Amino acid sequence: MNDDIRGTEAATEFVRQHRRATEFVEANRDRAAEHASAVIGEQSLSIPMGKKAMESPLSNFVTDPHEIESGVEVFTEYAARLGRTDAKLSTDRIFDFSAYDELN
Repeated sequence: MNDDIRGTEAATEFVRQHRRATEFVEANRDRAAEHASAVIGEQSLSIPMGKKAMESPLSNFVTDPHEIESGVEVFTEYAARLGRTDAKLSTDRIFDFSAYDELN
């Protein structure tokens, strides 16, 4: 199996697992907060704080990269201005939608 096929399969599986995680968070906010606290460490993220964060209207867990591509332009300008990238990157250089699109 060549590296391109392995890379494509890895990308597809990554997107599949990301979608599962997003669906889990949406359906199980309290359990997701408990898991986040366990991974990050309760001293840094207590379970009550994790639950509060999960309930925040600003917590929007997204699987579809098409939903966030319009907001990326602001970040690419900022990264270029800070010198984090050589130039302002275009959306097509940041996103490869193929793995997501193949699952849908």
